[in-house]
Amino acid sequence: MCTFDRCEFAGALTISLGYEYPDKMDVSLATIMMKIINDEPVNSFDGILHHEKGIDILPGNIEPSGLEIFMNGVISMWK
Repeated sequence: MCTFDRCEFAGALTISLGYEYPDKMDVSLATIMMKIINDEPVNSFDGILHHEKGIDILPGNIEPSGLEIFMNGVISMWK
């Protein structure tokens, strides 16, 4: 089973699975989303953590806050 931590800053699912510092991870849901927005190549397994209980997770962290600000700027340019 693969889960995605919510697009919010707490990273609660990531933390509850024992990954104590989601903000220090190199790859998260937000970094994958940003690659897609920028039309950069994405490996389907980038950032996925494999938990011992058979659960895979794409971690969440504080980064969606920055992504939201970026997207607001992009959207306002289109108006």
